[in-house]
Amino acid sequence: MSFLSQAYKLGFYGPKIVWIFLGYLSETFWRTRLENTDCTVNEMNQAADGIFLIKLTEDGSRDKRGIANITCK
Repeated sequence: MSFLSQAYKLGFYGPKIVWIFLGYLSETFWRTRLENTDCTVNEMNQAADGIFLIKLTEDGSRDKRGIANITCK
């Protein structure tokens, strides 16, 4: 059972819950391998509502200024 499935079963989801994941998960990772859980796609979507997926990028140019006029060094 996935952690989101467990969160759903415990009622740990909704407008006051925010999940933040750092890494390279797919944009719909909670909808894959549902055969390993007893939740429906709709239940998993509810548990995943409000997810922030944060991916690190490195373009090799530490001195390049971004849209906020700052660099990454």
